Amino acid sequence: MRFFVRITRLAEAISLALPICLVMVEFNQPELPILNRDNIGVMVKLVPRCMPRMPIVVATTHLLYNPKRTDVRLAQIQVFLAELDRFAYYNNGKESGHLPIIMTGDLNSTPNSAVIKLLDKGHVSASKFRDSSDWQRIGVTDNCQHLSVYLDRLQGKTTEFSTTQIYNSEYRPAASEGQSPPALREGHRELFNGNLIGHSLNLVSAYKKYKPDAQCEASTFQDSWVTVDYIYFSCCASLKLLERLRLPTASECEVLDCLPNDVYASDHLALAALFELRPLISSL
Repeated sequence: MRFFVRITRLAEAISLALPICLVMVEFNQPELPILNRDNIGVMVKLVPRCMPRMPIVVATTHLLYNPKRTDVRLAQIQVFLAELDRFAYYNNGKESGHLPIIMTGDLNSTPNSAVIKLLDKGHVSASKFRDSSDWQRIGVTDNCQHLSVYLDRLQGKTTEFSTTQIYNSEYRPAASEGQSPPALREGHRELFNGNLIGHSLNLVSAYKKYKPDAQCEASTFQDSWVTVDYIYFSCCASLKLLERLRLPTASECEVLDCLPNDVYASDHLALAALFELRPLISSL
């Protein structure tokens, strides 16, 4: 049996499947100066009603809007990917890896930005975006992974949120509670605050960002018509992109004048994609 998922928003995905776990990711981290904004992310683990043994993770986020603060957006996506890496991982004793992932969001980042390069290539130079923030204080490594996750996986174990060091108001009333022992935080310094940020989720974009004639796609107007909205998905045999809603080019958007307007109520054009989920995992 195959399961078809049309993703336009998180609520629609939930209507097609049973949610078994939901996590809110807070980008306001008291222990890290660069993460002082109240943007958030949401991720949910869903079990399709017709395929109860084939979970999928759907995640969405809205990164900071400030064209001059790529450093903040890069820090926010680093935390988001770390939680996505932890949340989507499974180990049932027979198999281990990441569940299929669909990640959407208004990333407020153009295709040539550091945030999108990180998602597309799996790594990006972060040297010019670093400040005095010490990522060891929240235990998120340069590979967009919790330190506790990294250590647990060396032993073949999964990781609960309670063993991570990031702050979440729903689970942890104070940033200092639940953190790993000082001896653990002092170790593994080589995993933090480097000049290169990477991740290992193997994501691909549902949109090409540029048309065959090299014209750029556009999803909103920010001084000019640009793309800042994205749908990413796992590059794996169990998840296949079937079709997507076409985005117009920047030149085609000129007839719209500005958004929102009397015809179109949103300041962003819609993205939508249809996926096929195939049952490849034997049991979880």
